[in-house]
Amino acid sequence: WAFYSCMSFTVVSWTTAPFLFNPRQFASPAQAVRDARQWGHWMWCPSGSEEESWVAWVDRQQDVRRHSSLSWLFLPSWRLLSAVCTTVLVLNLVPVPPFARTVEWSRAILALLPPVFHLALCLVLAPLGLCLGEKHAPIPSHVLLALVGVSLTCFEMSAIEWWSASAGAVLLHKYITICYLLEVADTIAAHRPGGCVLKIFHDALKIWSRSVRFMRDLLLGALLSMMCVLLSLVPCLARLHILFLFRTRAQSAAEAMCPNGAVGATSNEEGDDGLEDFGEASSSDALLCRLLERFAPKALKQPLEP
Repeated sequence: WAFYSCMSFTVVSWTTAPFLFNPRQFASPAQAVRDARQWGHWMWCPSGSEEESWVAWVDRQQDVRRHSSLSWLFLPSWRLLSAVCTTVLVLNLVPVPPFARTVEWSRAILALLPPVFHLALCLVLAPLGLCLGEKHAPIPSHVLLALVGVSLTCFEMSAIEWWSASAGAVLLHKYITICYLLEVADTIAAHRPGGCVLKIFHDALKIWSRSVRFMRDLLLGALLSMMCVLLSLVPCLARLHILFLFRTRAQSAAEAMCPNGAVGATSNEEGDDGLEDFGEASSSDALLCRLLERFAPKALKQPLEP
């Protein structure tokens, strides 16, 4: 259990660090809801820059693989080795009977294979030129295809014959194989081997990996956003958060002085976080001064060490 405890602590730390080190994360429920709405708009938007659209951001992450080697898909690849190990585990727990046109044989094959119905749908849609960049559809294609993919995957999983002794191993095998197939799909879609001849196959892998990642990011992001909104409702948590970050209480007035004598001008209006114009600072020193002025005024009054 020591290994799993350490790994769980690491995963939770990496996931929550951006929220813990955001000074205004728990300032008010209205701020948390506004952040969640902006994140939802970013996930929904089908086009734009990486700051405006999740689709542009995930496509950029895929394009980075153009500089990698195709050989990394096979050797060395820890995801491939993990998929091989889980395949052997499932074969031991759920042996595949000799080939026969029966429901039992089909269920045994479905338990061994990764989820394929969603990928088959993408192969059908790719020649139609769908799901690759419409701008004015009522529902963005990456959202619609992700929802359809989840429905197909649930239907595919329901066709498997589940047993208590093998359920955990089958679920682990499905997860590992999807992770490996995502790596394969990203690399092939980025390198595009075969050129125009295999364009349909490349596009199918692109929209498949995009829709799978969308559902993953949507579920994880929704969970984190809900946690932030609920935590922002806790009384005095914002003050405790500022104390945790800066080892001082939050500034209660606008009379704090910067070292150069400038008077701070922060707003006490409800909903104003006082950070909208941080980007207008003429230098990094001015930005740091305003950050300390807003959240750690006592630090500005302490003499600097030589």
